[in-house]
Amino acid sequence: MHHYLPHYTYRDYCQWEGRWELIDGIPIAMSPAPREEHQIVAGNLYAIFKPIFKNSRNACRGVPPIDWVVKDDTVLQPDFLVICGPPLDKAFLSFVPA
Repeated sequence: MHHYLPHYTYRDYCQWEGRWELIDGIPIAMSPAPREEHQIVAGNLYAIFKPIFKNSRNACRGVPPIDWVVKDDTVLQPDFLVICGPPLDKAFLSFVPA
């Protein structure tokens, strides 16, 4: 049925205001800011992982939500990512997080 819907890409997504994810070309509106319980859990995850990654041989780190471009028509914003390797050289993640 979704064959009749417009099909968007990362380029389109970059022009939108607000919080969105893009899944197989279909925009999905993100909810407003998370509730307090969610933010406490996210903060605890960062606190737990920070010392674990401090001396990581692979330069791993916990990262708050950033754009993960899975493919040109799929962009996700996970609540917490683990990225290993050098700092990103672009505004989004283009590989599978650790």
